[in-house]
Amino acid sequence: MKKLLTAFAIVMLLASCQKEGSFEDPTRTPGSAATANSNRLFRIGSRVGTDSITTDYSYNSAGRLVAFSQKGIFNGIFITADVRFVRNAANIITSNVIKSNALMQFGLDSVEAFHAYDPANAKYKHSITRITTLGETETDSVVFVYNAGKLAAAIDYYDDGTGLGYVPYSKEEYAYNGANLSEIKLSYFNEATNAYELEQTVSYEYDAKPNPTKAPADAVVMGMALFYSANNYVKSTTVQANQPAPTVVTVAYTYNASNQPQTATSSSGGAVTSRNSYYYQ
Repeated sequence: MKKLLTAFAIVMLLASCQKEGSFEDPTRTPGSAATANSNRLFRIGSRVGTDSITTDYSYNSAGRLVAFSQKGIFNGIFITADVRFVRNAANIITSNVIKSNALMQFGLDSVEAFHAYDPANAKYKHSITRITTLGETETDSVVFVYNAGKLAAAIDYYDDGTGLGYVPYSKEEYAYNGANLSEIKLSYFNEATNAYELEQTVSYEYDAKPNPTKAPADAVVMGMALFYSANNYVKSTTVQANQPAPTVVTVAYTYNASNQPQTATSSSGGAVTSRNSYYYQ
């Protein structure tokens, strides 16, 4: 039934809204708290049509992201989502704990993913997530492949608990332009042909300003593609395998005195699709 993969798809869709869309905080000017020595992102306010979501970020004493929470209206439905990154004494992420009201439909309060780390090569090796509902246990395992020190692929395997073991499910392949992620190719495994089939290709273009959510070392297990990049994407082009016309989204930013995003307006096909406001402290 792939409840696990469906549950994760919902939660990560909610999480992706933090970079995609703004409602204004009436008590602050976006980005007003940023200074040369105090410019850590703590909130993004997002508006998409009549929907609005607030994302708040939390950090530990070393300045590493340890949690973010979201609350608002998504597709006309009130949602909450809390993601906690459990770090060890070396600040390596050992697990993610996701809580969301969107998981309730699966009979779940939370989902936890565990991560294996290779200290000799300073790389995350794989992640495993296991859930049990109504006596049925499903397991999702993602193996990370690197090239020249950067993530080259994330290969997803799935075990439905019926005794057949892990089977290939999907694969994401990554390409880079300098310190920025330039392309993601998503493929799904076709059991009939015993091969991966390309489903979608997304390419990115960037500005020259610092990305306030940059965390390339941990982005592998955070599951958020734009955490990899040093700069902010200004254009994305999505090509679906079964659709000849690409979907192009452009993003126009205003910046604060530290050259970090203050507002972002996304447009596609000449129409505004979302607005973001960024807050720092």
